Amino acid sequence: MRVAFAVADEDDRTLKILDVTAKSINLEALVLKEHFDEEQRGRLLEMLQSIKIISLQAVGKLNRKPYVLPVKPGSRPRAYRPYPVPLIHRRAVMEEVERLVKLGVLEPDNDSPWATPCFIIPKKDGTVRFQTDFRQLN
Repeated sequence: MRVAFAVADEDDRTLKILDVTAKSINLEALVLKEHFDEEQRGRLLEMLQSIKIISLQAVGKLNRKPYVLPVKPGSRPRAYRPYPVPLIHRRAVMEEVERLVKLGVLEPDNDSPWATPCFIIPKKDGTVRFQTDFRQLN
């Protein structure tokens, strides 16, 4: 019986990490009433609401030239095979790529001679971290 519960718990945990979530933060729930009096809580909520980036969907903008990854002189473009992504994680990876394209972080480029693999890492809070492996770039 213990093993069955452990497997069920692991299945629940796996399902929680699959979806890349991008939800706004509920500040009211974040600032618990039992930790602050009403005045402190009100001031803290006001300060937090004044912060422009309070959403996981928000991406800041730099007022600078686009960053170009430095490549050693004489380097030739390389295209590496993608890492295998378990079927259960594919939807999360595709949704994250689509989200980053929609936000303007990534741009589609089907003609680039460069390609590097990406993968996801499950985080303790149930979300996933999207990673790209640039080790082979130079």
